[in-house]
Amino acid sequence: MISNKNRFLAAVMGLIFCFVILSSSCFIIAHADHDCSGEDCVVCMELSQCRNTISALGTDSPSQLIITAAAVSVPAVIAAAVRTVLGNTTLISLKVELLN
Repeated sequence: MISNKNRFLAAVMGLIFCFVILSSSCFIIAHADHDCSGEDCVVCMELSQCRNTISALGTDSPSQLIITAAAVSVPAVIAAAVRTVLGNTTLISLKVELLN
């Protein structure tokens, strides 16, 4: 029970992490060539915050982001595939009759 709860929480945190990185990157891409209105430009402040968020999460460059995503997703996919192929091979799942 606790193991399933931990897996669920880890998956949710991973999705939140990916969402934050993706949304920050999309905002930077969408507003990279905006017309700055001066010293108190709201878009410039948001761009700075997005850059700081990406930098704080340790994904300063796109190559690090790709490596991080691969390091997280590849083992999860492999583990799911192994669980699917192996499955539960018990006598009951194989429908073996235990007769005396």
